[in-house]
Amino acid sequence: NNNNDNNENLDNLTKIIAVRIHSNRYFDFLENIYQRWIKITPKFAQPKNEEILPRYWPKDRSMQTYQTGIAQQIGWHIADASAPITNGTFVAAFNSLKTAIRAAQLLQQTNQLIYAICRPPGHHAGYETAAGFCYFNNSAGAAEYLIFRQFASKVAILDIDVHHGNGTQEIFYERNDVLTISIHGDPTNFYPFWTGYENEIGNNAGKGYNYNFPLAKDTNDEQFQQTIQKAINIILNYSPNAIILALGFDTYENDPFSFFKITTNGFKEIAKLISSKLKPIPIIIIQEGGYNCNDLGQNCINFLNGFEEGWN
Repeated sequence: NNNNDNNENLDNLTKIIAVRIHSNRYFDFLENIYQRWIKITPKFAQPKNEEILPRYWPKDRSMQTYQTGIAQQIGWHIADASAPITNGTFVAAFNSLKTAIRAAQLLQQTNQLIYAICRPPGHHAGYETAAGFCYFNNSAGAAEYLIFRQFASKVAILDIDVHHGNGTQEIFYERNDVLTISIHGDPTNFYPFWTGYENEIGNNAGKGYNYNFPLAKDTNDEQFQQTIQKAINIILNYSPNAIILALGFDTYENDPFSFFKITTNGFKEIAKLISSKLKPIPIIIIQEGGYNCNDLGQNCINFLNGFEEGWN
């Protein structure tokens, strides 16, 4: 019932979804680590926005033991040095996930196109790790909500951020109810380095339901669109009830993380291609990367305009 769903406490619902895509202990870690840490390091924790980052990381989680120590958990749950935790991190990340869950609710209620402006982004957040500015996996949360609420039995996630959606891949790697496709910069010399290759196809029930398309440096509009067309064919063959588009504007030629050469007009054409070929399957756009440059707003407007054009 939509009304009951609408009135349900969104915070509670967000936590329910969070611990379906992440471990309970990871959720507890994010919620409490700053207060735990500040108690034992008061002289280092001034001013209050001091960042928590690991100095030590486990070499192989499968061979090592999870314990209750603060330094131990920081190294376990923060996978790299680009996901620091400060006083406001948990609230910001939780609200970002909540934004994605609300978008999924609205999709369920309206069947419209929904755009969720999530900050921080989420696609590098794994089952129990923060990484690459990501803490909770917003795209995974939206997909999981649709399945949890039985709006969809199958969801496709198409990730077109310039970096591989490694967290999303990990969360759904052994499942066939969520198809994961990522188009990204070749990770041989590009973040996240160790994942995002074509031979990662899923495992067990999920075998054949994960696709990676690593592309060369300086990939242009046309080459990017050709790869998107391949992804669209895979999605149509899968026949999902809903699609999550994990959108990054960091493919832009002048992005601070510049790796591809996508133009401002290219974003419009890419969006038109995706929406025209995938309609009328309901789509949620979840904002992933895209960094501070003068054209960021125009790239976003162009993408949304192109998406509407293709849809209508």
